[in-house]
Amino acid sequence: VGLAGYASRKKEHSAIATVLLAMNYNNDRINPTLAFGYDLSYGGGFFIPSVEFAWGNNWRLRAEADIFFDDGSKGGSDGDGRDTDLMGYFAHNDQLALRLTYQF
Repeated sequence: VGLAGYASRKKEHSAIATVLLAMNYNNDRINPTLAFGYDLSYGGGFFIPSVEFAWGNNWRLRAEADIFFDDGSKGGSDGDGRDTDLMGYFAHNDQLALRLTYQF
């Protein structure tokens, strides 16, 4: 099965293509990142823009948006048309996250 709690039959193999672009500015104090992924087997994907700010050697602040989409073209393999694949499970459940970290 692909997901705990829902026992739809899955293909033996599946693939997710990912692209990651990370940049650094102001002597590594500002670090924006873009991540994109697409599920080649079942359709749908994710887009994650984020930025991390560094203060000194210890403090980090990261802001991130996790955006999921399901194109609905392939759906789950159980035949009932429900969004039972991985990206369909997360679609419309986007989130924003802020994380403040002290590294010692």
